[in-house]
Amino acid sequence: DQIQFSSYYKKLYNEYMAIVDRFFEQMRSETRDRYICCRGEHFFNGHMVDKYEPLAEVRDELTVTVEKLNEIQSMLPETKFYLYYVNNDTDVDFATGDKSGVYDYLAENLRFGEENCGKFSFDSFEEYEQYFYYSDHHWNHEGSYLAYTQLAQMLGHEKEMLEPVELVAVPGIFH
Repeated sequence: DQIQFSSYYKKLYNEYMAIVDRFFEQMRSETRDRYICCRGEHFFNGHMVDKYEPLAEVRDELTVTVEKLNEIQSMLPETKFYLYYVNNDTDVDFATGDKSGVYDYLAENLRFGEENCGKFSFDSFEEYEQYFYYSDHHWNHEGSYLAYTQLAQMLGHEKEMLEPVELVAVPGIFH
């Protein structure tokens, strides 16, 4: 290689990635159907997740947000407002199946109109696992595409939607 020490750093990187892969594999086997906390991070079935937050824990903060958004909407009566809520790992207790109810609270209290409200939703860990990476709480390609199609429909653009051409797998631990 033409860059000094590049072979060394490539080897070091590959060793590090193997350790990270082994860590997540071990977390998957040790967290089957239960939450564990490791150095401040929560895991469920090997997925790094945020802790479930029932509506009671976030209601006060949501109420303030709803009041502000309704005030902004009243100042802009000609503007159409939309709510698209993305359920995430804080909205479902994967161990019990309990749901936070945050979307329902927002949809009921915001004055956007039912037709202007939508959500990206899942009811179980298996569905969550289908749409999100296991190394963090971001959408994978399936989750982002589903949200794209739902938003396009909500905004009235379903005829202009793009369709996937092919799935390209990128090697590495980007999970």
